[in-house]
Amino acid sequence: PVMDEGYGKMEGNLNSGDYYFLEESVSDSYYINREKHQVHLEYKDQKTAAVSTKAVVKEEQTETVISKRMIASSVEIKDCHLKISDKNGNEIVSWITGDISSVKLNEKIYEMGYDNVRVEKGDGYAVKIYGLLHDREYTLTETKPSDGFVTANDITFKLVESDDENAKTKVLVKNGDSFTENVDNQVIMYDDTTKIEFSKTDITNGKELPGCHMQVTDKDTGKVMDEWVSLRQSHVIEGKYVVGKTYVLTETKPRDGYATATSIEFTVADDGKVQKVNMVDDTIKVEFNKIASDTKKQLGGAKYKVYDSKDKKVYEFTTGKKAEFIEGIFKAGETYTFKEVDAPEHYKVAKDKKIRIKDTGKVQKLTVTDERIPVVPDTPQTGINGRTAGMAVSLISLLLALGCFACVRAKDKSKYNFKKEKDDEEDN
Repeated sequence: PVMDEGYGKMEGNLNSGDYYFLEESVSDSYYINREKHQVHLEYKDQKTAAVSTKAVVKEEQTETVISKRMIASSVEIKDCHLKISDKNGNEIVSWITGDISSVKLNEKIYEMGYDNVRVEKGDGYAVKIYGLLHDREYTLTETKPSDGFVTANDITFKLVESDDENAKTKVLVKNGDSFTENVDNQVIMYDDTTKIEFSKTDITNGKELPGCHMQVTDKDTGKVMDEWVSLRQSHVIEGKYVVGKTYVLTETKPRDGYATATSIEFTVADDGKVQKVNMVDDTIKVEFNKIASDTKKQLGGAKYKVYDSKDKKVYEFTTGKKAEFIEGIFKAGETYTFKEVDAPEHYKVAKDKKIRIKDTGKVQKLTVTDERIPVVPDTPQTGINGRTAGMAVSLISLLLALGCFACVRAKDKSKYNFKKEKDDEEDN
């Protein structure tokens, strides 16, 4: 078929002339080269057994960059497990960001119609993938996010031919039912961070409770992940806890006046929402009962002071008609002494009473009885008051006066009788 226009019509260099090659079809891993590749054939003489020429055609292969970035800062993320599948769900390639040696191609890649698929390292932790079929839909899936990040949504994309000589491949990303050109012709998948908000609140008012020592550990390994002392605002940790793992929130030391809360287990959710973990602290409560020995009822008017183990006064009160309810004052594990400094009238001062505070939010009861001072009527008693003494003296004085008066009258009567008898004798 190689001949000039004069073949069969004239003598001469019948097989000489200018020709071109034009590509009609190629694997979908490449774009058709539409350039005419010119060649020249020249027949020299009878000694020329064959005429030949050479044309080199460069095929443009499909190329795309896959980048995994942090949603907040666009920083590349390593240790993310990714894969690309075709429209039928067949996996084409998988890898771990930041580790080019982890790339794995489907063993049947050539049987699936792919020619010369290869993966190269891109900038940072990105990769360049050559040889995907153009005008076909693919899905980029994150099978496991990096620690501290949540799994991103799948991205459906396709590669089409571009008119740009510097970037032959144009990347289109599916958005709803349509495809739009992506920025920089890359497939960029963003990962959001895990966000845990730890809240330590007071059971009485629901507000944040400062001064509590907190700790988070990995349930499986016991590794301490975080430690802090609670403040008047919640404690937020971002990009640290692993999706799907279970952790334990523990109160290692409560604030004075509060009982240690029960530890809380939580599992990190696979979304970018703020996950709240709330721990409530109950107050330490002591009910003090002052009982009268004679009535067996609450006795008011007793003055008390309470001291800790270091003899420091921490509380004082005067008993009333009801029990004294002391809340949020005492510290778990500490021993306190209740000292009665003044007893009600007609009652003896009770002995000191000690109590060791338990680490619980339940009411801890303490009862102290005051003995009644016995009262004996008409019996001189030590310590009688001035009024009583005066009355006694007056009574004794009155009795003495009456006695003296009786004696004088008796004496006068005796004298009268004696004189009368004497006068009677003289008359006789």
